[in-house]
Amino acid sequence: MTGRAALARDAQARAGVVSEGPAPGASSGCNAAAAQDLGRRSDTGGHAVPTPQTAVPDRLISELLQEDPQMANLVEQFVGTLPERIAELRSACDRLDWEQLTLLAHRLKGAGGSYGYPDISRLAKIMEDSFRLHSADGFATWIGQLEQLSAAARAGLQT
Repeated sequence: MTGRAALARDAQARAGVVSEGPAPGASSGCNAAAAQDLGRRSDTGGHAVPTPQTAVPDRLISELLQEDPQMANLVEQFVGTLPERIAELRSACDRLDWEQLTLLAHRLKGAGGSYGYPDISRLAKIMEDSFRLHSADGFATWIGQLEQLSAAARAGLQT
């Protein structure tokens, strides 16, 4: 057992979580973390961090472009970075790098709001809050929603 794994197990024991390892069939990274999160108690009072359940529109128009159409180039650049940002989140989650996950979600939260995409910002805030608690429960759902928002933002640029 690595030092990091031992620290994680000790933290779980202090939180009252008994774990003999990942759930059967669970893989490494976020999948294993999500399996362990099912029984974890945290600062949320034992409740799971909520995930957005709203449908993603086919087109997502930047509020910044509605206010200032001259910002189109900057908004297009941001939207173009979304697939890379999603890949970075997946990579950090595979490594269970909570610090990096929190930082990436925090940056996405700020950028989403700055470039006029409050839906992206709200989702990133949920992710950031969860990652601060070392919880990846819901990661697959969040990434799926982020991919849908990214596609909708690209479609919104085509108007």
